[in-house]
Amino acid sequence: MNDFHDQVITRNETVDGLGPWYWLKDDNGAWDGPKMDWETSHKNVYFQKVQKYDVVVQAGGCLGMYPRLLARNFTKVYTFEPDPLNFHVLTLNCQDPNIVKFNCALGHEHFLVSLHRRSTSNVGMHGISLRKDEKIPVMMIDDLALDECDMICLDVESYESAVLLGALNTIDKFRPVITCENGNDDILNILSPYGYDTHTTSVSDTIYYKNR
Repeated sequence: MNDFHDQVITRNETVDGLGPWYWLKDDNGAWDGPKMDWETSHKNVYFQKVQKYDVVVQAGGCLGMYPRLLARNFTKVYTFEPDPLNFHVLTLNCQDPNIVKFNCALGHEHFLVSLHRRSTSNVGMHGISLRKDEKIPVMMIDDLALDECDMICLDVESYESAVLLGALNTIDKFRPVITCENGNDDILNILSPYGYDTHTTSVSDTIYYKNR
């Protein structure tokens, strides 16, 4: 735990007026890009089709910027982050009682995965992989057995399709607005049988909603 603390600094800056923030001292990439994307686009575009603000499921939580921002709008935020160091900082930033935090990955079945840490200067690029030292559990959104779900926000480094396959019961029941990084045909192919269409884009994210 002391090793974790030694890597954390306080940033006395704000994101959309919210701060200060605990942050990893070697990281700028998970700060600069997401901050700009939120302030210049996401905060205005993400919610255009959202009907209620009771529950949002968000992944990856990274260092806690987006779950903390979403907690200002939604009654309950469920956030997922598999990296233990990222999760430590996320927990420091997300002390709001309406944020439920999970130190695990999301997918379409239950198994163990490994972390793939791509860059200490942009910890938002970390991903998961199958290797011999698998030890990170994978949950499905459907495991939450939610009573309601109004939005799903995913930024899971090209693993979005698998996460959505693990959320089909939730999607079928509640038809939440869904945002995914780097929208692609696989995602729309998964969602279109449930009446979804592409609404718009926000920077590198695509927003999907139930159109029929």
